[in-house]
Amino acid sequence: MKIQGKLVLITGASSGIGAALARAVAAAGARPLLLARREAELRQVAASLGPSAEGLVYPVDLSDAKAVDDVTARITREVGHQMLSSTTQGQGAGSLWMRQLRKRP
Repeated sequence: MKIQGKLVLITGASSGIGAALARAVAAAGARPLLLARREAELRQVAASLGPSAEGLVYPVDLSDAKAVDDVTARITREVGHQMLSSTTQGQGAGSLWMRQLRKRP
């Protein structure tokens, strides 16, 4: 799959596999949307993407339904809804996010 120029939403992006995925998609020319609870760590990941990459930071607790609604609306307003999505955080929280994402046009 070619991802250059695409938006890629990554949950669990503040560390581990999510952070590594963010770096990989940025290196491939995609624009990562970084989601996780820890804003400081998300900002560190965004800063590590390189000079030509822009990672957008969205701190959110994906186990909080209201927070998921709010961040979904914010992302839709800011970048639209045409994106790829990857859930790399712990099991359970991602299902709430994916249900909310599917509701969007």
